[in-house]
Amino acid sequence: MTEEQKQELLDAIRKQNIQIGKTDPLFAVITALEFVTQRYLKEVDILMLKQSANYETTTVRYLDKAKELA
Repeated sequence: MTEEQKQELLDAIRKQNIQIGKTDPLFAVITALEFVTQRYLKEVDILMLKQSANYETTTVRYLDKAKELA
């Protein structure tokens, strides 16, 4: 998380009348959640790419088979 992002987060939290600082344990939790979320999204991206490749392969097979039968 960049310093600018941290400041934006602090500002958003402060708008709710919750006072925290950069050394607050809340930032440790937010950073951990961000790390877990980014890791999860990378895994989802990999799975989506694999699934996309499988769909493409299947489509090509069906098209080849259709041409063969025609």
